[in-house]
Amino acid sequence: MKRILIAIVFAVVTVMSFFAADVPAAGNAGTMMQKHPEMKKEIMGSPQHLLMMAYHNNVVTFGHVLNEMAEQGQTVPVDFARTTIAEMRRGTEEIEKYRAQTMRNLPTDMEGGRDVHKVMDQHLAKVKTNLRELEGLAKGDRIQSQEVIKH
Repeated sequence: MKRILIAIVFAVVTVMSFFAADVPAAGNAGTMMQKHPEMKKEIMGSPQHLLMMAYHNNVVTFGHVLNEMAEQGQTVPVDFARTTIAEMRRGTEEIEKYRAQTMRNLPTDMEGGRDVHKVMDQHLAKVKTNLRELEGLAKGDRIQSQEVIKH
């Protein structure tokens, strides 16, 4: 569970830092933004970007809270796990929605836009895969903390 949470947090932070950072993010995303400052300006100036970042912060916060709970005892309360995971799912869906709006609003002739789409789609696919794994753990009647931390 801990690995899954770390992977989710890493993927989401990588995705969001792609839009927010002045320094290159992991992989091609940061490099693309540095090569195309007009794209960075267009994206970061949008209300959709601000909403996307707010949802990003929520996903990260719920991930930290779930991890903290797993480290506190032998089991994670099922309702707690389900609620935090559901909120991370909802936040991820909102991130995806606002990212799509941001990308749709970019001029079609903006150089690098297609590459940005591809990188973001890959990151969001990883995040959604990790969330499905968390949701699978939360389907049981009892969630062992050791199992959560192990994953």
